[in-house]
Amino acid sequence: MSALRRKRKFDRRPSELQLCLYQLSILRILNVTPAFKRWKLKMEPDGRKLGDRLPFGAAIAADVLSALPYAVPGGASLAKIVDNYVERRRREAAQLLIEELSSGQRTGIQFDEHDVDPLIEIILCFSKAVDDGCAWDNLRLIAKVILGLKRNRALDGDNFRRWARVLESLSRDEIIALGTAYRLSDSLPVNTDEDKKAEYVDLFWKSFVSSLNEGGYDGDQVAPLCASLSRAGILIPVSAWGALIYKPSPWLFEIGELALSDPKHRE
Repeated sequence: MSALRRKRKFDRRPSELQLCLYQLSILRILNVTPAFKRWKLKMEPDGRKLGDRLPFGAAIAADVLSALPYAVPGGASLAKIVDNYVERRRREAAQLLIEELSSGQRTGIQFDEHDVDPLIEIILCFSKAVDDGCAWDNLRLIAKVILGLKRNRALDGDNFRRWARVLESLSRDEIIALGTAYRLSDSLPVNTDEDKKAEYVDLFWKSFVSSLNEGGYDGDQVAPLCASLSRAGILIPVSAWGALIYKPSPWLFEIGELALSDPKHRE
């Protein structure tokens, strides 16, 4: 390639897709074809690296901290503290995503050039969750969804957003309840006989409540946890003996297969 062609290629304004890939440092684990190797890290005209812009939420954080009554750094120092936090969070999130996607290689999951477009779309969504302050446990589950979709040949932006939105909103207690519900639903025998379905629901509910009680959640805590998972579409409320109980929804099995199951165990 001539020097002129190289210069023109470098001078092109970077796209948002390239920005996303830079922000998450994901190229070194997707470096599977020459097409990936041709992606370049660009610099902004003012010398800043792509992705160094302070997001809107971080700017608000700086304003709020400056208004608090206790002693905090002021002016440019405070903005720098917030900027450093955002940069560190993005860097740690990138490493988390790299670790999770790299782990797929141990179970035979390989990304190829046909995955480029959906991966870019997915990474953009993941990046947004990072900047929105999504908790680390949630981010790790969201990253596992990417592998789960690839494993099931369903790697698609719409599929990813469907589950990422559910997982992003869960609290730590709700994640524990989700894992408990999936573990029980995966271990209990599923009976397709209509007469036995009520028996299955009853067994699941009693085992679910018992497991949460053993984990330190009393009855007053179990009900709101189940209601939250129901709003997320993970559990379905049913009426039984004049009380409200919950049964697994199809979404519980789907999200469990993607983010919670052990591929070795399932194979």
